[in-house]
Amino acid sequence: MAAAYSPIAHTHIVDVKEAEVDWGSPRTSARFTVVDATVSAGMQILAFQSGSAATNRQADENELESFTVRAVAGTGQFTAYCDALTGRLSGRYRIAYIAG
Repeated sequence: MAAAYSPIAHTHIVDVKEAEVDWGSPRTSARFTVVDATVSAGMQILAFQSGSAATNRQADENELESFTVRAVAGTGQFTAYCDALTGRLSGRYRIAYIAG
């Protein structure tokens, strides 16, 4: 029998932010600097591809063109290292992130 898991109740409100990034010409990986004054060096950043439509795109394009994001915090910014999962990507996408 499969184990049953119960959700953990949290009293914190999570502020999910988004940044739009431009991959430019077709490529399999890209690096972006996201400016956010609330970020400080050493802070943990949870970043991922947003499901929101970027400028001049439809939201359903995220289903076919996906990427992973790793983030390293700095003072007032973080660096997002992105790797395409479905071939080469180009143009604008959105990164959603939580800094804490």
